[in-house]
Amino acid sequence: MTLRNSPKANQPIYIVFIYCLFGSLWILFSDRVLDSLFFNNSQLITQFQTLKGWLFVFLTSGLLYELIRRSQQSLQDSYSLLHAIVEGTTDAIFVKDCQGRYLMVNSTSAQILGHAPHAILGYDDREFLPPENARDILDIDQEIIKKGTSESLEEKVVTGGETRFYWSRKYIWRGRKGEIQGLIGIARDITEHKQLVQRKEQLVEELQQQTNDLRALSAITENGVSTLDLNDLLQTLLLRIVSVTAADAAVLLLYQNNSLQPRSSVGVPESELLAYACKMGQGFSGLVASSSEPIYVEDLDKDPRFSSFYASKRKVRTLLGVAFRRNGRLVGVLQLEWQQVRICNQREIHLLEVVAERCVMAILNAQLYEQTKHLQEQLQLQIERMPIGFILHNNHFEITDWNPAAEGIFGYSKSEVLGCHPNELIIPPSFQLKFQQILRRIVEGDLMASLHENLTKDGRFILCEWHNTPLRAEDGTFIGLLSMVQDVTERERSREQLWRAAYYDNLTNLPNHKLLLERIHYLLEAKKLGNKSESSLIYVDINRFKIIKYTLGHQTAERLLIEVAHRLESCVEPPAILARVDADEFAILLEDVSDLNQAKRFAERIRRQIMRTPFYLNGAEIFTSVSVGLVMSSRINNEPEEMLRAADAAMHRAKINRSNECDVFDAQMQAEATRRLKVDTDLLHIVNRQELQVYYQPIVSFTDNKLIGFEALIRWQHPELGMISPAEFIPIAEENGAIHGIGLWILRQACSQVKQWQKKFDNNETLMISVNLSPIQLKHPQLLDKIEQILEETHFPPHCLKLEITENILLEQEPAIAHLLNHLKAMKIKLCIDDFGIGYSSLSYLHTYPIDLLKIDRSFVTNLITQPKSQEIVRSVIVLAQTLKMNIIAEGIETVEQLEYLKKLGCKHGQGYLFAKPLDSQAAEEFITNNI
Repeated sequence: MTLRNSPKANQPIYIVFIYCLFGSLWILFSDRVLDSLFFNNSQLITQFQTLKGWLFVFLTSGLLYELIRRSQQSLQDSYSLLHAIVEGTTDAIFVKDCQGRYLMVNSTSAQILGHAPHAILGYDDREFLPPENARDILDIDQEIIKKGTSESLEEKVVTGGETRFYWSRKYIWRGRKGEIQGLIGIARDITEHKQLVQRKEQLVEELQQQTNDLRALSAITENGVSTLDLNDLLQTLLLRIVSVTAADAAVLLLYQNNSLQPRSSVGVPESELLAYACKMGQGFSGLVASSSEPIYVEDLDKDPRFSSFYASKRKVRTLLGVAFRRNGRLVGVLQLEWQQVRICNQREIHLLEVVAERCVMAILNAQLYEQTKHLQEQLQLQIERMPIGFILHNNHFEITDWNPAAEGIFGYSKSEVLGCHPNELIIPPSFQLKFQQILRRIVEGDLMASLHENLTKDGRFILCEWHNTPLRAEDGTFIGLLSMVQDVTERERSREQLWRAAYYDNLTNLPNHKLLLERIHYLLEAKKLGNKSESSLIYVDINRFKIIKYTLGHQTAERLLIEVAHRLESCVEPPAILARVDADEFAILLEDVSDLNQAKRFAERIRRQIMRTPFYLNGAEIFTSVSVGLVMSSRINNEPEEMLRAADAAMHRAKINRSNECDVFDAQMQAEATRRLKVDTDLLHIVNRQELQVYYQPIVSFTDNKLIGFEALIRWQHPELGMISPAEFIPIAEENGAIHGIGLWILRQACSQVKQWQKKFDNNETLMISVNLSPIQLKHPQLLDKIEQILEETHFPPHCLKLEITENILLEQEPAIAHLLNHLKAMKIKLCIDDFGIGYSSLSYLHTYPIDLLKIDRSFVTNLITQPKSQEIVRSVIVLAQTLKMNIIAEGIETVEQLEYLKKLGCKHGQGYLFAKPLDSQAAEEFITNNI
């Protein structure tokens, strides 16, 4: 090996030569110079000779230093290059002496031995390798040294419990004289290469075996598993298995109903085939089926389990059985027979297992084919008969399938649409651009359902609901679209009708209270978020509407409502909303109206619009007015119902005050509304809380001033609000339905109390009790049953009970009311018209209903002495009652003059403060004691 700039072997000679040449030239030329300069001065020459000597020493020392330094530098560079080569290689390089001790190792060698290089030098392999491995390597090294020739060989090295193989080249290291000083070794790791070679050899052997197996397997299964006829398939497979395995007979048994039944055979007579049938766990095939591994019996003469049949009758010596399974499910058993002893190795048995697995696949494929064919027929039948349109598209959205339901929806036959794009037939031109966007979203998986208009063959527009499923290949590529469609035109029309029925008034086509409340809720929420300013609600009630309805009839009243709605609509512009919230009540919601005066001016315009001209309905001229209430959204607590109630309360205040102006909801009304809400809430639990009391006002006979009965009057002692008048809480109870429970409680208490008095005072036949019935109660379907139940439970005689009703309910002329009153009359209960004369009296109902008694209202009795008009009304009522053979009672008698005048007119019974105020039960009992 030659290195650039490496030190040469004759380097010392070169240095000596340079030194001699320089010395000679120095002596020659320096002496001549001195002689020429100091020719006659020997003393100066002597001094300069000495100086010349010292200068020579100095110059020659510098020259020698430079030559030696350059030689040393060249040597160092050569060593560094050599070290880099030794350390840079991936091969292990080492030097050993003749005793096997390491003199030099590179890093790869140190890594193999598992120690640092300095820890290895001076030691042999016995310090680093297992004894046996180290001894083998040392023996080889000694043999090479002994021979004195280099050698290449494969060596095994065991370190850290791991065995690795190296291809080593070991050279003899000789000294200058040729004597052997040791070994120089280079070793390359060939472990992976050796493993690859071994694996290659193993794979070649396995490949040869697999080739042989595949050749045999191919000979058995080629073209056989392609048939879907099970009998042909099994027979073909058995013939080929027998041919490949040189078996004398083969039987294939299939699993059915916990037993194995022979299905196909080769080399077995038909007469003996049935003997192969067996149950699970019995016989050879039964044991194979129960086992998880094939069963191989090499010599039946040595296995008595099956010799009775196979050895004696079938002359069989060797048996092999393999189970057919798929995912743990037993399908059948393959049984092979040889009449001579046949030795089967594991490879042959495994080959038969593979054959069995393929047979299973073939059987299942045949069965699956039959099932799939049946399912396809069923699916096609379902598609053809399903009531929903079924449309199949390819990846270009061209129609590839179209069922009869789709034909019924759109009018096109299947032959007319195949290959067409929906845009060509069923998508309206105005929607085609939007439809393309829908298709893109479907492909992206963003839109699976849609509702849009479509076009039929006869040009009709229909509304269709689409449910789309994109079809994709395994890699996600879009390959088509499955669409299910149905005509929902009628459904949506019905939904629209239902929505209008839910949110709009049927008579006026105006929004109803439900839609109004939702809009109020939206505005209140928007106001909280700062998106809307204050709004206002105007509540309008038609005055005297009931009088018009009961005098001119329902049709005229309805026409009036429609005309009023039209006049109100003429005043309202969007976004304001006009709604009908009750029978004769309307509400107008004004958005973004924060000025109270502006809202009041609008309400005044409404009032004048209604009153400006009369209404001409069915030939009648009708003048009417309205009561108007107003509330600003700032006055309520963000509850829509509260806002509606507040406007209603303001309207009622205007109606009570008979004001010609709009009443505005204020703090007082707020307090009244709060009280009303408290009363409303507590009424729902009033009966259970036992806060009600019954008071009794005596009814006296004018003939002998004797007590004939009482009127039961209700009182409510509220724990927080104190005594609450019936005039306040009864209307509220009628609104929230609590009147039903309250009315039945009064009836029960009154009947029970009066029954006790009848027993105590032996006055069973004369002491009566009058109980008021609300119009709301009269419409309850279970009222009659409840009255009968109370009378039965209290043992109260029905003929001692008088039920008082108002005449307004009779004006409605409902058949159910007539039926109820007639039934009560049949029970001998007395029926009384309360407050007769103040309502909308009509003599017709007195003939229609079984009325027993009329009560003259206290307003007429109060003015009886001072107002002639009241005298005439009372006289007329008494004459009417006498004519119809009805009893009459005057209420509200407070003076003797009133009593005497009533006697003079022919009235025989009455009640009032002149006789007694309403009394609690204890005071009433004392009154009975004093007046019976």
